Amino acid sequence: MQTILASGLCKVLGQRTALRNVDIAVEPAELVVLLGANGAGKTTLLRVLAGVLRADAGTVSIFGEGSPSSRRARMHLGYAPQSTAIYDELTVEENLAFFARMQRVASCDVPAAIDRGLEFADLVQRRSARASSLSSGMKRRLHVACAVVHQPRALLLDEPTAGVDAESCAHLVSSIDAMRRRGTAIVWSTHDATPLVELGARSMNLANGEVVS
Repeated sequence: MQTILASGLCKVLGQRTALRNVDIAVEPAELVVLLGANGAGKTTLLRVLAGVLRADAGTVSIFGEGSPSSRRARMHLGYAPQSTAIYDELTVEENLAFFARMQRVASCDVPAAIDRGLEFADLVQRRSARASSLSSGMKRRLHVACAVVHQPRALLLDEPTAGVDAESCAHLVSSIDAMRRRGTAIVWSTHDATPLVELGARSMNLANGEVVS
């Protein structure tokens, strides 16, 4: 059974058709890369898959559930939007703890989740630093770590390496691929799939809301 399955997705935003009859299926341990220019529909598709937006037509199933907003789907789904979503006034450790609790990680498991997140983001030495003091690359790594702190079985990433240095990009790619190899299904939106080619990623090209060959 596919971890992520969507069929006939349509979405109109204002006067623009953002998605037009889009189908996508992602197996466990599979990486699917969404390619396309700005306005192609990549972010809209991820937001629909995450349950942030409701499609005007079509169906979405996460883990066989009828909706990405179901409790089971939310428990096992990670979503890192393009805009960095961390709290500057909190420390690195406090950000990870906050998002772990938001994702219903049991209190007794939060310390281990924090340690995993620090390793994932390569921020062990900065655990007590305020997020506001981090470089842009470190903030981006923390942002993604917060999205995966609950060890999701499906992960949606919107330009996770945008605007980061080569070292941060390489670390994120390595950390995310380790999740894939452990069975996580991943959908990754990007303008440049070059860093992902060696990972055996399957590409979907979007243009004007449609999948193109």
